Amino acid sequence: MLGADQQDARTSATNEPFDLNHRYCLAPWARLLEDIHDCDKLIMKIETQDSDALPFHEAETGERGCYLLVASGFLTTTYLIDVGVHALLSLFATPNSCHAVAAALGLKYDGIAINNTVFEDFLSIGALTRA
Repeated sequence: MLGADQQDARTSATNEPFDLNHRYCLAPWARLLEDIHDCDKLIMKIETQDSDALPFHEAETGERGCYLLVASGFLTTTYLIDVGVHALLSLFATPNSCHAVAAALGLKYDGIAINNTVFEDFLSIGALTRA
């Protein structure tokens, strides 16, 4: 849950115009998680299992993935993200310009050119904020 001052900062940050040369960082209300289970699916599986069932074997717990969590007020939005997107966002753990991040990634990921809209999308959902 975000406090009122954090919510005001988040609202202000997502309304600022995007600038490739400005330094951005992972927002304080955003979190990156890697190599974790889909908790919702796993909890549903636990809730529907017989009370006398044995604990799950690792192979039965489902795939692991990377997630981006973005808080907004009392709500948190969870995004299942590609490992490459996780790597890209990790480069914003410390303030960095989008130009520098794109250059560090060779302007491409999996042969696909990284364009401004990728960074603008992260800014608009509140994952990144101006440093």
